[in-house]
Amino acid sequence: MANVNKKRKLPMKLVKEDAKKYNETIEVEFIDDGKVYTVTVRPYFDIVGINNVIQRIGDELNEMKSAGIKFDDRLFPLFLLYHTLIEFSDFPASKSKNVKERMAYFIEVVKTKYFKECIDVFIQEEFNKVWDRVIETIVTSEKMYNMFEKIKKEAERLELQNPEIKEILKQTHKETSES
Repeated sequence: MANVNKKRKLPMKLVKEDAKKYNETIEVEFIDDGKVYTVTVRPYFDIVGINNVIQRIGDELNEMKSAGIKFDDRLFPLFLLYHTLIEFSDFPASKSKNVKERMAYFIEVVKTKYFKECIDVFIQEEFNKVWDRVIETIVTSEKMYNMFEKIKKEAERLELQNPEIKEILKQTHKETSES
């Protein structure tokens, strides 16, 4: 019987073996007009890719806000699925520089059978990792904002003699209010 109480260092072999799953792929086939098309999906989501999804979504939402586009919060789960699909597959993504065109493409894509069939191969536990990371990011962002507001209020209570510091605080407040 193996001694499970004996502590050992984690061998590189186990790390490499576990990392291999992130290279696995699934081919999703579509037959249209007698032609076979495929989308290659990676069903396991690594942390780097998950962070890319979060970054891309944040960038898109900020760009929409700057462009005056109102994002319907009810679309967020689909938006997250869409960006997860784009990150972890070779599904065609819009290359447009125009955020309105990219949003129009997103709306078109989520209505298609291709989108549904591709996300159906996602492993629920893997997608949960993405969703959990989104929640963590939102909570952390909220905590940081609240901490900044608290520090700002404390700084405002101080009688600052230095006009340069007052100006920096005003500018910082203006920037955070705009974002």
